[in-house]
Amino acid sequence: LLIIKLVKVHGWKKMDGFCDGSAQSECNRMSEQGCLLAGANDNHLDIMGNSLSGWLVFSVPVVNEGIILARMEWWCGVKHSLTVDWTEVNDGKTTETTPKWNETRARRNLKPTKDQFIPTDLEMDIAVNNGEIKTMKRDEWIEYTKEPSKNCAVWPLLYDESGTTYQKGETVEVAIRFRSKLMPQQSYCISHI
Repeated sequence: LLIIKLVKVHGWKKMDGFCDGSAQSECNRMSEQGCLLAGANDNHLDIMGNSLSGWLVFSVPVVNEGIILARMEWWCGVKHSLTVDWTEVNDGKTTETTPKWNETRARRNLKPTKDQFIPTDLEMDIAVNNGEIKTMKRDEWIEYTKEPSKNCAVWPLLYDESGTTYQKGETVEVAIRFRSKLMPQQSYCISHI
């Protein structure tokens, strides 16, 4: 098990708790729930930040292959309540074949689209060992939103098999930040390095 050391998190929200997906973890098992099985155990304990958060700096120990990846969620910045405008249970929708609501109101709240959550001016800056800052613009960044498995999109922070930016076996310091003037409050989450 590698322990990633956070060096700077000012402006970034770090989620605390024990939530590793195992049967012993306690995420999403609140006292209000009548059944322990009601806890989805699906909290990744992300670190959340946006364009106003500045740099997130962390150390990755014992880098041998020159590859550092980050699992991020571009959709984690949802800030609205699902039921905020509802006036009845399930917003009047039922499982009957003859619905009792106006068809124009019948709409599912699905995962937001990339255009809703990824501004056209998004840039992600990456610096390794205080070296050159590399900027990933939106078009390149959006290529990594593809999920090889459910809710698992991975971005490369370091891909240097030649070893020019690090020495094999050393601790590597990585810094990232997001930039957007159009949507500076839009949050992104990092859960795994």
